Amino acid sequence: VESDHTTSVALIGCGAICRKHVEAICRISSGAKIEAICDIDPSRVADMAQYISSVSSNAPGTWSDYHDMLSNARRGIVAVATASHLHAVMAEDAFEAGQNVLIEKPIALASDDISRLLEAEREAGTVGTVGTGGGMPSSPMPSANELLAAPSVLQSPVVSAGPLLYARAGDTANVRHEGTHLKEPLLSP
Repeated sequence: VESDHTTSVALIGCGAICRKHVEAICRISSGAKIEAICDIDPSRVADMAQYISSVSSNAPGTWSDYHDMLSNARRGIVAVATASHLHAVMAEDAFEAGQNVLIEKPIALASDDISRLLEAEREAGTVGTVGTGGGMPSSPMPSANELLAAPSVLQSPVVSAGPLLYARAGDTANVRHEGTHLKEPLLSP
């Protein structure tokens, strides 16, 4: 029986960055479960499913069409780790499906796409984070690990104050994104 405190994770894109997400999620152990993976390349999906099964106690559902995956995914977190030109449209679709979304950088290739993402996040009432891979300052914000381990954090006023928080492995940085520039700290240390 799955715990009510386990966060469902779905991964779009099964390349090298996806493997990093899997490794981080497995370190959390009981706080998150990879339930679905998706890639247009069937061999990547098969390889990633095998890898996930070898490092965790579950076998995720596999998909070749992310729309189908989003239609079938439990509410949780969707990580978008695909080619950069697909980030914005896939993240927007994930928000519209009611998911919290981790978008790998760059968030989008045009400022209009960023505006649409911010609106989709707001309308969905969910949380968006952008994976930066490091280089961002530490913050009082919950870490990415804490977000996965304690789903109630996703509903906290600090996190839902958004828009689109930036995240790095093991830490969430304290900046907002507006247009194509980093702006003021969300919270002061």
